[in-house]
Amino acid sequence: MPSAQNDPLFSVADIGVFSCAKCGKPMKLSCIEPAEPGFDVRTFECEKCDHTVKFAVSI
Repeated sequence: MPSAQNDPLFSVADIGVFSCAKCGKPMKLSCIEPAEPGFDVRTFECEKCDHTVKFAVSI
């Protein structure tokens, strides 16, 4: 099951390339879903270890 990290909220500019917390490899943006008005949920996946992280992003 993917982990979800809803806090803190990040601005669009704050979401970039970051490393996987489990293996340290770069994570890829895999999905953008609408959430509450003014927010998206962005899902990042690690291709090496399949770790998944979700962020709520202010748009």
